[in-house]
Order: sequence, then structure tokens, then C-alpha cells
Amino acid sequence: MAPTHFASFRAAGRPRRSRRVLLWGALVLLLVVAQTLLVGLTLRHESARAQEQTDDVAAEVVAGVRRELLSATQSLQAVSWGVNASDHWRREVDALLRMRRELLRVERRAAPRGVSEAADTPFGTPMFAVVPRASSDAQAELACVAARRAGVPQFSQTYFMPQPGGLGQELIDLCVPVLTGGSEAGFLVASFSLTTLLEAAATPAQARAYELSFIEGDRTRLARAGLPRGAGVFRAERPLDLPGNVLHLRTDSATRQPQLIPNLATALVLGLSVALFGVVLLLARDVRRRAAAESALAEALAFRKAMEDSLVTGLRARDLEGAITYVNRAFCAMVGFDADEMLGTTSPPYWPPEHAARFDARQRARLSGAGGGDAREGFETVFMR
Repeated sequence: MAPTHFASFRAAGRPRRSRRVLLWGALVLLLVVAQTLLVGLTLRHESARAQEQTDDVAAEVVAGVRRELLSATQSLQAVSWGVNASDHWRREVDALLRMRRELLRVERRAAPRGVSEAADTPFGTPMFAVVPRASSDAQAELACVAARRAGVPQFSQTYFMPQPGGLGQELIDLCVPVLTGGSEAGFLVASFSLTTLLEAAATPAQARAYELSFIEGDRTRLARAGLPRGAGVFRAERPLDLPGNVLHLRTDSATRQPQLIPNLATALVLGLSVALFGVVLLLARDVRRRAAAESALAEALAFRKAMEDSLVTGLRARDLEGAITYVNRAFCAMVGFDADEMLGTTSPPYWPPEHAARFDARQRARLSGAGGGDAREGFETVFMR
């Protein structure tokens, strides 16, 4: 009977250990999944924030270019009021060219074609020093024809102008009709550098972090500004609607794809998570040791109980107050009482009533040490079944 009881305990312990292993495995799996989701969401957040910043910069630069061109148009219209006075016109145009570096040339025309007077920027070589103006006047002429028809300033299509030393710039012309007494008196044609326009519209912080470009419909780059080269990861494009033309601005951030640890906050969270994972491992080891100790103790108790229950000799134990604390199966069979009826009693029910007073006095004497003799010496006692 005892071996069967012990084997059944060992068989019952296996499912508990299996459940414990499954629970700890589920906890570790949840921690791994949580960390993976945290890193993934953080990287996605960083990417979305970088793309949002790129979109905002594109919108701000487009608005800046529009403001620059609107201000230049208003300045040219103010100059056109004194277009009939040559000296006054020259002074006003020279002041305007010194104030606006993106403005490279201002021309005075009596008709859409043919330049009667011109002034170039003082900050560099005249734009038409390599190629004569007459050879590249088609775009300006078309803009002036459109301005005459619409009665408002019109922009031309962009065109490339070679410069000394093998360099060149992409230009755009603005034709402003000059009206005197309600009738057409001529035109003012202003040539703008697209590169300088971008530089004037972007803030220093934007120029340090982004590559700004004007592009054509087929994504061919016309002009660029900004210190870095774009990484090609976070890009934004915005149209710039102008009277007579539509330019496209592309903003390319120098920021690359976010790394695994993009910032300090994420590093701290990951560090705390790793520490938590370490604590969980230590706790798992402690629980495993505790479970092993409890299992060994349970096995020892089960083995001892199996041995005691297999004895044919009755065993009984008392505490220092004389209360029964343990009886084995053989003792229960001997006296005919269940263990619950005997445990905790100082005057057990198996004492015969006629001997109960004497047995109780003898027990008190033995517990107090007043009984004398060897404590290991027993007494002959009559039990009632």
C-alpha cells in the first residue's frame, strides 16, 4: 500500500510542474512580445514624426518662396511707377538689386520683345555674359504676351543659363506690365535665380537638415539648396502655383531610417525592460528552487506517512501540554476511534472511565517531571476500544 501511495504522489506532481513551466513560459513570451511591440511602435513613431517634420518644412519653404516672389512683385510694381524717368528708374532698380540677392537682372521693355534698358545684380557676373539675352528671350517674351493679355504679372517657364567656368543657373522670369493712364506703357522683366530663392526662403536650421530642390514633372532637378544631401528616406513634395507657371518643391531630409535605439527615452525603457526580464529570471530560479524543496519535502513526508501507515504497531504522540498531536492508522484501528476524535485532546476517549482519573494524574506528573524514574520507562495502560 505504501509504494502505491508514494507513486501516486509523484504522478500528481508532474502536472503541477508542467503547469508551472507553461505559466513561466507564457510570462517570458509575453515579455518578449511586449518588448518587440515597444521597439516596433517606437520606430514607427520616430519615422512618422520625421516624415511629418519633412512635410511641415516643405509647406513652410513653399510659403517662404511665395512670400519672396510676392514681395519682389510688389517692389517691381512700385519701380514701374517711375519708369518714364530713366535716372529715377536706375536708382530704384539698383537699390532693389542690392536688397534682393535672388533678383539677378531687371529689364525695361517697350514691347514684349526687345530690351531698352537693363540692370544686373552687383553680387556676381552678369547673367547673360556668356549667352546673349536675345538668344534666350523666348520665355520672357511669352510671359510678357501672357501679362499683356491678362493685365497682371506673369511668370515664364524656367530655363538654364550657362555661366563662365562651365557653371550655370536655372532662372525664371517675371514680366510686370507697366500702365500709364490706364494704357500699356511697356514691361519690366525680372530674372530670378531658383537656387537663391530657395536659400532665401529656408531658415538656417532647415538648410542644415534638409536638401531643398525645385523639380520638373518628370522629377528632374532644376535647382537645389541646403547643406546636406538627402538620404532619400523621408521626402515631401509641394506644388508652388505661380501666375503662368507651376513649380514643384521637393524636401529631402538628411535623416536616415531610425535605428533600434533612436533616443534616450527608448533606451531607458528598454533598459528597464531588460532589468525586469532579469528580475523575472531570478524570480523564476527562486521559485524553481522553492518548488524543488517543497517537492522533496512532500516526497519525504509522503514516504514517512506511507511507512507509518504500513506499520502494525500503533503510534501516538503528545505535546508538552499532554494533547495528542499524532496517531497512525494502526492506532486508530486498535482503539476504534478516528484521528479527528483523538487529536488535540488531553483526556482521550479510549481511556476507560474507571481509570481516567488515575491516568490523568499520572500524565500530569510525568509532564511536570515529578513522576521520577527514567523518562523512557513506560507504564502499562488499559485502552478501551
